[in-house]
Amino acid sequence: MSPRIPPPVQQLLRGPLDTFEKLEVAVVLTRSEAFSSSVAELTKAIRFPLESIERGIDALVGLHIAEFSGGLVRLTIPARDVAAYEALVQLYDADRVSIAQAVSEIAMEKIRGMAAQTFAEAFQASRKKSDDDR
Repeated sequence: MSPRIPPPVQQLLRGPLDTFEKLEVAVVLTRSEAFSSSVAELTKAIRFPLESIERGIDALVGLHIAEFSGGLVRLTIPARDVAAYEALVQLYDADRVSIAQAVSEIAMEKIRGMAAQTFAEAFQASRKKSDDDR
């Protein structure tokens, strides 16, 4: 990951904002007054398909960092995390490519990790089967 991305922002990208959908929704909400926006405003600002935006919203709600009520989505991050979100938005505005690369790198790391885990489990299963055949 780029050394230009401060650790608190890296934590957001490795944690709750690890997909483009969640990232984009959180960025728009962080910029919004009272960290709130309608789905229509999010769709207009993000220009992703509605289904993608809804997935992002649902994921953030599931992580308990957003609420959806009365047609509004509101970011509900703890006060201690506001500075990290604001730093993310500043970096996103200044160097969107670095943020996109970081999200992509993190996704690839996760995929490699899942592939390695699957391989290890398959190896252990085949080893156990051959031990049982003895």
